[in-house]
Amino acid sequence: MKNENVFQASLIRTIKNLLPGCIVLKLDPNYIQGIPDLLILHGITWAALECKKTEKASHRPNQDYYVKRMNKMSFASFVYPENAQQVLSDMVSYFNYINSLDFNIDQFNEWKSGQENIQALMNTYNYRETAITA
Repeated sequence: MKNENVFQASLIRTIKNLLPGCIVLKLDPNYIQGIPDLLILHGITWAALECKKTEKASHRPNQDYYVKRMNKMSFASFVYPENAQQVLSDMVSYFNYINSLDFNIDQFNEWKSGQENIQALMNTYNYRETAITA
């Protein structure tokens, strides 16, 4: 592979072929130092990938931290030509598992709306209590 950009472009094409309908976003490395290069949205979940030119390419500050942290939230990994096939296989398996769970978006939206109503009531209560005791 000549450089990371060529690998990344090829990887994005491959991901879009493997996961029709997914959204692949290139993240801004200047916004949060060390945040992975790619965010893949698919179904009800997501993955983050940090692209490297080779397995031995150096890691920039905070990259290990964010890949580990995001992997605890969903799926995240370093990916380079030598491991790309395995990482993509693992990512697709993860997406297939999560998206196969018995999940109803209408039930989730109903729950979320209820949570927002509870939060609004709590905010009103806290405001009133602060105003009364002040």
